[in-house]
Amino acid sequence: MLSKGVLQIGSANVVSQIISFIAVPLITRIYSPVEYGIFSVALAIIGVLVPLSALKYSSAIVLPGEQREAANVFAWYL
Repeated sequence: MLSKGVLQIGSANVVSQIISFIAVPLITRIYSPVEYGIFSVALAIIGVLVPLSALKYSSAIVLPGEQREAANVFAWYL
């Protein structure tokens, strides 16, 4: 069950990276180099601040189906 959750989170990350990679040529044609630089700086700052705002990854833990698995996840989280 845990490996299924890890696979889901990992595959979602891969898909988001592919979408970002495909969007870069479009974004560079829309914005000037100065605007693109400002966009990159803002994106870098947001990329750092968003994970820090939660201070934990509890939302990334997939809920288990059985009580025994829930105890394992709880023990792992501590």
